[in-house]
Amino acid sequence: MKVFIYATEGIYQGLHGIYNQKVLEVKNIEEADWAGVEMSNSLIEEYGLEDDYYDEDGEYYVEPDFNYLIYAIADEYASMSDKELTNIAYNMGYEDFIDKYCGEELI
Repeated sequence: MKVFIYATEGIYQGLHGIYNQKVLEVKNIEEADWAGVEMSNSLIEEYGLEDDYYDEDGEYYVEPDFNYLIYAIADEYASMSDKELTNIAYNMGYEDFIDKYCGEELI
């Protein structure tokens, strides 16, 4: 199954370009769900947001909130490569990409 995942972290929720999105082939919805969590969580380190989430002892100020959407890629586009579809998503923006290239929302 080919899916599109749009992920943000909990504090900024996509503001200031803090998001991650990609198309990938998964075996099942659980694998897609795990990928969404990983993509969301990785944004904290990628954008240097540790100080917004953790104190100096490594305890959470704010419990990370894993925000992500998962959509099935529409059948007519499923033969396209993951990389090609991901590039299209970045060029179009996630809302327009979902409207044109995706089917059912899975999560």
